[in-house]
Amino acid sequence: MIVNAWAVADGHQDEFVEALVGLFEHLCTLEGFVEGAILQGVNPTRFISYMRLRSAQDRQRVLDDREASARLRAVGRIARADLHSYDVLRAFGRAG
Repeated sequence: MIVNAWAVADGHQDEFVEALVGLFEHLCTLEGFVEGAILQGVNPTRFISYMRLRSAQDRQRVLDDREASARLRAVGRIARADLHSYDVLRAFGRAG
C-alpha cells in the first residue's frame, strides 16, 4: 500500500484533485492496481491518497512507470507531499 499525506495551498485544491485524479486514472490501467482513494481533511488544505497493489512487485512496477512518475511530479508541483510506502499489518472487515 502506498499512502501519501499532502498539504495544498488554499485555492489550489481543485487543481490538485484534478491532477491526482489523472494520476489515478492512469494507475487504474496498470497491472496489479487494486484500488485507490483521495481523502480530504476537515482542514480543506490537507489530503490523503492511497493505493493498494496486489504485490510488492506490482508496487515497484508502478513506481518505475514513466507516465505515473511524470503525473506524480505534476501533483508535487501543486502540493507538498510526505511520501511513504506502508505494508498492511492487519486489515479488518465484516465477516461474510
